[in-house]
Amino acid sequence: MKKINEENNQNQPNISEKIKQAAGESLKNIISVLLPFIIIILTLALLTWFIFDDEGSWKDDEPGKPSTYTSNTTIDTSQGIKVNKEPIIEENLKSLGYEEEKINKMTEQEVIEALKLSEKLGRNVRSLDDCTQAEILWCCSDEYARYLENPEQLEYLLNAELVTQFPKINSVSTDKINGIIEFQRIQTDESIGNEQKNNLQYISESEFDKKYENYKNNGNTEIFKYFTLDNEKNVVIATWTEESGIFESNNTTKQNRRKIKVGYDEQRIKDEYDSRYVVKTNEIDLISAEYKTYQIEKKKINYRSMVGQYTLPFEYLWAL
Repeated sequence: MKKINEENNQNQPNISEKIKQAAGESLKNIISVLLPFIIIILTLALLTWFIFDDEGSWKDDEPGKPSTYTSNTTIDTSQGIKVNKEPIIEENLKSLGYEEEKINKMTEQEVIEALKLSEKLGRNVRSLDDCTQAEILWCCSDEYARYLENPEQLEYLLNAELVTQFPKINSVSTDKINGIIEFQRIQTDESIGNEQKNNLQYISESEFDKKYENYKNNGNTEIFKYFTLDNEKNVVIATWTEESGIFESNNTTKQNRRKIKVGYDEQRIKDEYDSRYVVKTNEIDLISAEYKTYQIEKKKINYRSMVGQYTLPFEYLWAL
C-alpha cells in the first residue's frame, strides 16, 4: 500500500507538467494565428493616421483657412448674411508675403495675378467682382481641390455653418443666405394665466436705436418687438421695469409729483400720442392721468455661446 502511494506521488508532477506544456503550446498557436492580424490592423491604423492627420482641422496661420470666410460677415435686412470679400483677399495676400502697405497700393489686376484667379478658376477673370467670396478662398488653398469638385461645393459647406449660427431675418427673400435662430419674448398674462409668445424681428442697429429713443421721448412701445446685433454679433434687446398708477397735478405748468415730464399737459399728451399717459380729469385746477411707464434699458445676449452645440462647423463637414 505504501509503495502504491509513492508511485502516485511520483506521477503527479509529470501530469502537472504536461498540462502546463499543453497550455503553453495552445497559447503559442493562438498567438501565431492572431499576430499577423494584429500587425495588419496596427499598420493600417498608423497609415491612416499619417495620411489623414489634421485633415479635418485648419491651423490659424494656414492660407485659405475657412474661418477667413465664416468670420468676416455682416447682416443686412434685405441681403441676409453677407460675407465680406476684402478681408479674404487681404489675409491671403499677406499669407503670400505681401506687406499691408504694398497691398493698399496694388491694382485690381495685380491682385488677380497674385492670387492666380484666372489660372485656378479656369476662366479669364477681369475683375474681382467676377468672383464670389468662395471662389477667391478656393484659389488661396489647393487643399479644397483635393476633395471637392468646384468652388460651388465649398460655398455650400461654408454657408451651412453660417446658417446655423445666425438669426433668422424675416425680410430676407428665400434666394439669400439666412439664419435659422429665432428669439421670442414670453410674457405671462396673470389675468388669464396664459403665456404670450411673440417672435422678435431683426432690425439694423441704427434703426433699433431710433426706436429706443422714440420710447424714451414719447412712450412708443414698438421697440419691444425687435432685436438687433452689435459689432461683436451679440443680440441686443430692450428690457423694462413697469410702473403704473395715477398722476395728479393742480398746476398744468408745474407738476408737483414729477410722475410726468415737466411741461406735459392734456393737449401735449394727445398731440404726441404718448401711450404712457391717459388723461382722466381735465379741470381748471386739476389734471389727473393714469400712467404706465417703463424703466427701459438695453440688454446684450451672447446667444452664440448658448447655441454653440447646435451649430454645424465647416470643419465637421470637411472631416466627413
